[in-house]
Amino acid sequence: MIMDRLVYNFIVEYLEELAKNPDVKHFHPVKSLEKVYFFHNREEHKINGSEAAILDSNLISENRDLRHAEPPSLEDYTIHEAYPILHEQWNHPYHMNSGRLKDNLVRDDKIQTLGEKRGRVFGHVTARPTLPDSVVSEIIYVLLKESPKPHTWDSLYPSVFSALQSIHIMGKDLAHSDPHLCYIPLNGHKTAKKSINNNSGIEISNKLKIDMPKLDSSGGGSLMKLGSSKWGRAIWQSYIRETTSKELMDWISYNYSDKWFIRATSNIQRDLKKKEGVIVGTGSNGLKRGLWQYQEYSANEELKELIERRFFQLRESVRSVQGQNTQQLHQLEYLLFDLKSLTSEIEYRINLMINDKN
Repeated sequence: MIMDRLVYNFIVEYLEELAKNPDVKHFHPVKSLEKVYFFHNREEHKINGSEAAILDSNLISENRDLRHAEPPSLEDYTIHEAYPILHEQWNHPYHMNSGRLKDNLVRDDKIQTLGEKRGRVFGHVTARPTLPDSVVSEIIYVLLKESPKPHTWDSLYPSVFSALQSIHIMGKDLAHSDPHLCYIPLNGHKTAKKSINNNSGIEISNKLKIDMPKLDSSGGGSLMKLGSSKWGRAIWQSYIRETTSKELMDWISYNYSDKWFIRATSNIQRDLKKKEGVIVGTGSNGLKRGLWQYQEYSANEELKELIERRFFQLRESVRSVQGQNTQQLHQLEYLLFDLKSLTSEIEYRINLMINDKN
C-alpha cells in the first residue's frame, strides 16, 4: 500500500509538471505513467514526479508518448534527447494494482480524464484538453460535403488544422466573454454530470462558430459557418495564469501537428467511414484507391443502380438460352411482351415530365 501511494503521488506531480509545458503531450494512459515511476525509481524512491517530468519533457516532445524503447542507462537518458523513454515490454519489480490506481486517479479532483474504458488517458486538471478524434471526423465530413470532388487523405490536413486552430482561438475568447460556458474537466462522476448540465450545448453551438476553410492544398479561404456543441473542450480557462496568444498557438501547433494527424488517422477514418455518403476509393468502386469523396445518395441513384443490376442479370439470362427448349422459348416471349410494356410505360412517363417542364 505504501508503494501504491508513492506511485500515485508521483503520477499526480508528474502530470501537473507536464501541464506547464505547451510543447509536450499532457495526457497519458495509466500503464505508461506507472512505468515512468519505476523507470525513474528502479530500486527505491529517489525522484519525485515533478523532477521526472522536467527530465522527460524533451523526450515526450520528440516522441509524443511514453511507450518507446528503453535507453541503455539513466545517465545516457539524461544527456541524449534522442533516446525514447521506456520499453514497452520492460517489467518493473513491483506488481501494481493498476485497476485500483486508475480508480483513485479518476476520483482525484486534481486529475482529469479524456476518453473511455481502454482508451482513457489521464492529465492534470490544469492541462488544456484537445478535441476528440470524433470531432475531427465530423469536420472532415463537412469539408467533404462542401467540396464533393475526390481528395487524398494527406490533402485534408491543412484545412483540418485551420479549422481546429480557429475553434481553439474562438474558444479562448469565449472563456473570457462567457465564462459560464467554460469546459469543466471530467475528474469524477459527479463533476462529469455537472459539466454536461452546465455547458448548454445549444448556446455553445450558437456562439462557438467558425468560418470553415476550403478543402484545397492551401487551406485558405472559407466555405460556411459551422458550430457544434461537441467543441466545448475548446472553451478552456487556464487554471494557472493567462495563456498568451503565442503559447496557445504553440500548443495548437504541437497537439495538432502533421505527426498527430498521421497517428490519429486510423481512429478518424474508422469513424468517418460510418457516415452516410462517404466513399473510400478501392480502385474497383469507381474511385482511385486512397481517395476520399462525399456523394449524396438519393433515391434516384438507388433506382438507377437497381435497374442497372437487374438489366445486367436479365441480359446474362437471355444470353444463356441455347438450343430449341420450348419452355425457354415461351419465357423469352413473355419477357419480350413485358419489356415492350415497360418501354411504353417509360415513354409515357418521359412525355409527362417533358409536358410538366414546359
